[in-house]
Amino acid sequence: MANSKAICSWAWIVVGLLIMMLSYIVLAYGGKIFVGCDGSFTVYLAETDPDADQLNFHPIITLNNVPTGITHDPKTGHIYITESSTRILRANQDGSGVETVINLPGSERNLRGIYLMNEQIFWSDFDADTINSASVNGSGSKVIISNAFNGRGITGDDSVIYWAANSNATVKKAGIDGNGVTTVISELTKIYAVTIDSSERILYAGNAERRRASIIRYNLDTNDQVVLFNDGRYIEGITILGDLLFFFEVSIGIKAIRKNGSSPLPLSYTGLENCTKFKSIHAINGLQPNNTKPIAVTIHPYPTGVTETYSSPPPDIRKLACYLNRETVPEFNNEFRWVLDIDKRQVCHCTSVSIGKIYRKPVTRSFQPFHVRCPMDVLFKDEETLAKVFQC
Repeated sequence: MANSKAICSWAWIVVGLLIMMLSYIVLAYGGKIFVGCDGSFTVYLAETDPDADQLNFHPIITLNNVPTGITHDPKTGHIYITESSTRILRANQDGSGVETVINLPGSERNLRGIYLMNEQIFWSDFDADTINSASVNGSGSKVIISNAFNGRGITGDDSVIYWAANSNATVKKAGIDGNGVTTVISELTKIYAVTIDSSERILYAGNAERRRASIIRYNLDTNDQVVLFNDGRYIEGITILGDLLFFFEVSIGIKAIRKNGSSPLPLSYTGLENCTKFKSIHAINGLQPNNTKPIAVTIHPYPTGVTETYSSPPPDIRKLACYLNRETVPEFNNEFRWVLDIDKRQVCHCTSVSIGKIYRKPVTRSFQPFHVRCPMDVLFKDEETLAKVFQC
């Protein structure tokens, strides 16, 4: 018994160090990266693989025009795509089930960025100079901001939308009803791309200069900003996967940088040979098993800590890649505990357990997670061993 306790005592130290070491390696998290291309008018998908040393893209959807923006609905798993002319489309993550959600009249359209929040779609129309919204099924389409300074990329957090105001060379924000437009970042050269890490309340913006394009890291709470990278060209798309930022230089290619880094990391990919110009990029964290619906994750910061809301896996999910976190638990006097990030009633669906994250603030969930006494009992075990540990 004493030996077992000693092993577990050492295990949390070792695994904790591994979490910190691996937290910036995107392949350790797993996920999907979607890229929209000019020339081929195609959306490509790559699923990150912990055993792979490169991203392997394959085409999933071919459109009539340029896919200028991509986002996804965390509740249903659908991806939404702005087609530059007049349409917004919806599809499954494997490219099946493509349908037109919004078909906008007229020819004076140039749809750009798209974002989904609070069961609403938000998108920018560069030529019409508007920010627009509609429900996720396409109903209630309306203009919410009529002078958007030729908006490009768009993102959101906590019922606030942020967009790249290109002609004004600023990042602006407003409420989801379009009211309260204010400037967040100013004195840029050209601004095309924005994204937000909601868990850290950080906005990342791509300043698209011709020869010295940069990525700016902006703290939404303190208003502090710092330049992470300033040696790019025409950065027009940016997204987050794990602890990496993926971005593209429009006619050059995709690059990756750590969220606290300053230099691009080595990145190899295949399958985009027909992509003459990159036009959109979007990442979904966490590989989803068997192409089923993803587990919805919405993160909203509160003064008392981090609140995360998760939906339970749909009934058709029978296999899950689960993650073991180290986090403070209020019912244990905020001591650190090992927690499987899944409803305890669904734990028998876990077919693998990998290293997750460290949360230094309490995490509030809509379900009761599964607590693990010793991390080495479950980490990297096969399905049969996990079934015995979980008494399935």
